Amino acid sequence: MKLPLKAVDKGNDPTAIHNSAESRFWSKYADVHTSKQPSLISCLSFSPVAPYELAVCSSTRVQIYDSNFSTMNKSFNRFKSTVTWATFRNDGQMLATGSDDNTVSVFEVSTKTRLRHMSKHKAPVRCVNFIDDGTTLLSCSDDKTAMGIHIPTETTKFRLLGHTDFVRVGFESVANKSVMVTGSYDHTIKLWDARAAQDATCVLTMDHGAPISALIQDVTGNLLISAGENRIRVWDVVAGGTLLHEIQAHQKAISSLALDSSGLRLLSGSIDQHVNVYDTRNGYDLVHSMAFNSPVMSVAFAPDASTLAVGLADGTLTMRRRPNDDFSSQMSMPTKRLGYHDRMSKGVRYTSAADDFVVQRPDKHRLAVYDKYLRKFQHHYALDSALAKNDKAAVISIFEEILIKGVANQSLGNREESTLVPILKFIVRYITNPHYTNTLIDITMILIEMYSSMLGQFPAIDELFVQLNQRLNQEIAFQAECHSLQGQLDVLLTSAVPLDSVETKWAEPEDETGTSAGDEEPEQQDNSAELSVKASMLEIQSMSSAKKQMQFKK
Repeated sequence: MKLPLKAVDKGNDPTAIHNSAESRFWSKYADVHTSKQPSLISCLSFSPVAPYELAVCSSTRVQIYDSNFSTMNKSFNRFKSTVTWATFRNDGQMLATGSDDNTVSVFEVSTKTRLRHMSKHKAPVRCVNFIDDGTTLLSCSDDKTAMGIHIPTETTKFRLLGHTDFVRVGFESVANKSVMVTGSYDHTIKLWDARAAQDATCVLTMDHGAPISALIQDVTGNLLISAGENRIRVWDVVAGGTLLHEIQAHQKAISSLALDSSGLRLLSGSIDQHVNVYDTRNGYDLVHSMAFNSPVMSVAFAPDASTLAVGLADGTLTMRRRPNDDFSSQMSMPTKRLGYHDRMSKGVRYTSAADDFVVQRPDKHRLAVYDKYLRKFQHHYALDSALAKNDKAAVISIFEEILIKGVANQSLGNREESTLVPILKFIVRYITNPHYTNTLIDITMILIEMYSSMLGQFPAIDELFVQLNQRLNQEIAFQAECHSLQGQLDVLLTSAVPLDSVETKWAEPEDETGTSAGDEEPEQQDNSAELSVKASMLEIQSMSSAKKQMQFKK
């Protein structure tokens, strides 16, 4: 006998919503960080204040990551057993943790100082949350109890007794701070009146029908969302715990729930290696599904909707991030006038409004690589960097710095063939330039003294020294000819008649009045010969650096 096939709900089928606009939006979250932790990630928690640091619990340590740059800032390692839970206080300055050794700890985030270490339970602590404006902790344990612990005095303010199995999660209601909410493996969700002196009174009980693995509340506190096995249920607390929705979009047990700060999107992680996204405005319809390589143990969503963190059973931490520009439009966040922090976090592509006053920020001057080396007095690497960029002005400046500082041995000595060849090529090319000749001759003399013993060992270096010798010989011969020509011109100039004593008048036609043009203008002189001689003198004087080359040749 064949069993009838069960109809598939198209609304919750991931393939049916793969090409929707909502799915395309979530697909743009790109991996910005992936790291391997020592064991499975039991808890992920974002700080409620900027810059929204992420606490990661794995094995016997808690690590704090910067969600903007995906880098680890701090690590808390003072635990003797596995850390099961970590959460930030509302101001982000304190961190509370629960461990398998039945203890609860409170740390100062900035200094990593352990402020409190309390042992109030008889079994591992599974959940810890700040309540009562951050002065009290609500801890839930496998000893079937939950209790409120006053942090300053380390005393028990109240106890929640009534569950018959492990208490997995607990928190303070947003709607009423005197009401505590707990979820247990005994399939029940209980609301407690914590105003009693010792044992709180259970005021409402809801049956999920399966062991509670995750429990959260919406932004108003009027709805509770529970997860057990592969089912998610939404409860209306105001209506006396009425079941509003039931979702079955996972194939295996759900391990974690998360809600964005606006309450518009619900995320669930499961051991079926998927994270699903639901639209809370449209009956909690499935709008997107993300697949991973290992069972998902924990999911967290940053308050500014910029970063999604997922912890896997194999210890892999994945952080996905989306460009800031798209959040306000795509996530349908409430519109408001942007403040200073919002404008600064929009990114470089954000365009200001017409009535906004834009403050121009000057571009930051960035040092070149060789300048950074010079600031560290590493002239050797500075010279190599300038030669690699073929910046002749920078190379000459570094050469002069080497000569002034007297660090030629450290900068030019003990070089291999690969680093010495660029220096020799530069000298061969620019030694005849009058602006660089003096400096390059001094550097060449130092190199000859240092590396004369290497001649004959490296063909490339030998060839460059030969080219340098030929170049200098040509320059010296040219300078000698220029000096010979200068001497001949000096003889001609001293024996010539001064041109100033010769006056030449030009016959010009008379105009209608009978006067010539020469009567109105000064007498002109033919100075072309004198100008030609002066130009030759200037050209010769510009080549007066021959003495240096001839001294170097000697």
